[in-house]
Amino acid sequence: MAFFDSTIFYLIIMVVAFMSLGMICSPKNHGATSTKIVPMNVAPTGGEPHPDTVRITALKGGDISIERHFTIREGDTVNLVITKFDTHVKIVEKKGVVGAGADTEHLGMALVSCIGQRWYSYRYESEVTGKWCAFEFTNVAGNNKEVEMRL
Repeated sequence: MAFFDSTIFYLIIMVVAFMSLGMICSPKNHGATSTKIVPMNVAPTGGEPHPDTVRITALKGGDISIERHFTIREGDTVNLVITKFDTHVKIVEKKGVVGAGADTEHLGMALVSCIGQRWYSYRYESEVTGKWCAFEFTNVAGNNKEVEMRL
C-alpha cells in the first residue's frame, strides 16, 4: 500500500491523464482529398444583367453542370477551382486571362466530373463578383438547385 502513497504513483497518474487529454483534444487532420481546376465556357448573352445565382444540375454518369451569369470584360476567361473534402466541396470562381473589351453580361458554364454521386455541403465563392453562397446538394441524375449569391 505504500506504493499508492508514493510520488511515483501520482506522477504516473498525471502523465497518463495528460496523454489522454492530448489525444482527446488534438486537432483532427481533415485536409483536402483532391483539388481540380475546371475552365468555364464563357459566352456573351448580350442581354440585361441576370440575378446573381448559381445553378447546379446533376447529369447522368455523375457529372455536374454549373451555370453562372456575370458581368466581365469581353475576352476574360473564368476557371473553377474545386476542392473536395470529406463531406463538403469548396468551389472558387477565379478570373483567368483578362480581356481588354467592354464589360458585358456573360453566361459561364462548366461540366464538373470530379465530384462523386452523393450528398455534399457546398461553398461557392466568386472572386469575379466578390459574392458567395452555401448550399447542400445530392448528386443524383435529375437533381438541380439554384442558389442566390450574397455579399
